[in-house]
Amino acid sequence: MRRVEFDYEGRCWRIVDIGRLQVIYTEGEGLHVQRGAEARFIYAQSGETHLLVEDYRSGGGAQDTLWIGVQVQEDEIIYEKSAAG
Repeated sequence: MRRVEFDYEGRCWRIVDIGRLQVIYTEGEGLHVQRGAEARFIYAQSGETHLLVEDYRSGGGAQDTLWIGVQVQEDEIIYEKSAAG
């Protein structure tokens, strides 16, 4: 596969994956996505920073979304018991 890069927000991003998704489960308040929503996605990286674009079908029960952040491995997560629990 050819290497595809683009500039956004002062960074050069390399596309890692492009595909389709369907939401099968949601949990929590204030989500802007409904179960069954379908989308295309683009996943890209710039160094240690990751970018994900979710492009939902028109009328698909979700808002198009752009996520930018860092990848966290499961073994890097520290769980702490809350004072209430």
